[in-house]
Amino acid sequence: MTAPAITYGHGKLDDSWSDLDDYTFTAAGSTGTYGITTGYNLYMEITSFVGDVHIENDTNFALSTTLYPYIMFQYATEGAAKAKVVAVFSDASTQTLLAETASLNAWSLELVALTAAKTLDHLVFYGCDDEGSVYYDFFLVCKGVFTFPQYSKVTYNMQNRYSNTEVPSRLGRRKAWMGANEMVITIDGDIDHQDAGWSRELDTIAAQVLNEIHHNAHSEAWQWLLTDRATFKAVMEDLVITESNEQDYLFAFQVVFSEFRLDNAANESANNRLGF
Repeated sequence: MTAPAITYGHGKLDDSWSDLDDYTFTAAGSTGTYGITTGYNLYMEITSFVGDVHIENDTNFALSTTLYPYIMFQYATEGAAKAKVVAVFSDASTQTLLAETASLNAWSLELVALTAAKTLDHLVFYGCDDEGSVYYDFFLVCKGVFTFPQYSKVTYNMQNRYSNTEVPSRLGRRKAWMGANEMVITIDGDIDHQDAGWSRELDTIAAQVLNEIHHNAHSEAWQWLLTDRATFKAVMEDLVITESNEQDYLFAFQVVFSEFRLDNAANESANNRLGF
């Protein structure tokens, strides 16, 4: 089994694309449109192709890649169009984060290390090569992805909600589906003071990253959670760390994550929703 992992330390996140006025769209001779879908995804649609269309932020991000060395983003394509993503640094150098790639009718997730010792100013999202549509769900520039070095179990909870109407003289209640809760994932395990994997550089206590993720929830809308059975935007709802005087080097921990959504999950397939 693969150990669960979670992003931490936001530098820049765009998920709903609500400030699309802060971006400039370039058609490059093609006939195309852009906007935000009902599911809060950025789209670019090319109806007549001449050159690659793209959208780019207007104001410099001014993010140090020493402090924020990673970028994560998710994309999908329809038709013959392909996705491409390029980073532009303050010294005018560039880094291709995603070469022209198709991901037909399914979300594809990318985690890329940014060029070291640069200042990230712009991200350019493309629709390339032919007619069709390209979709971008989000991008997240962050400090890193923390992998749990020790865990005992991961519990997945998916709960439907039903009304149960009692009918006289009927064996069995009448049920009507009333919706469903988001997925909830609980991770249990131990924190070992002597395991270097529990401490990042400059941390003063083991598993400090978990405390930071919990504390920063007021300014960081979500983190990306990766597990064997599901990978999605998640919030940390609960963090419990237990110290016992019977253990010299161990704490027990339990952390609860729940699925974060801007739109109705029923609008997606189970595969796209949970990253199968």
